Amino acid sequence: VRTAGPKLLLRFTCTHAPDDGIPDSEREVVKQISRSSYEKGVVLARCPCHGKLHLIADNLGWFGDDKNVEEMLAARGETVTRDGYWTDGRDVYETS
Repeated sequence: VRTAGPKLLLRFTCTHAPDDGIPDSEREVVKQISRSSYEKGVVLARCPCHGKLHLIADNLGWFGDDKNVEEMLAARGETVTRDGYWTDGRDVYETS
């Protein structure tokens, strides 16, 4: 992350092309992202298993009406859990 300020730790499992033979253990992605970008800007995270970009937050409306991964997954009936907090107050998000 190149921006100053608070960070979030994002953890998710890539579900792109589930029948491609890549084991689940190699689909887990952990990224550090800017809290400001997550709350006010656009965040894309590249997964190492496919090299695909995953839309995490779009507060500028570039990719649709949903503002962040929490809203996107809620629209599909899925949830995002706030897994815990670091001692400096940074949230840890996990998609499930």
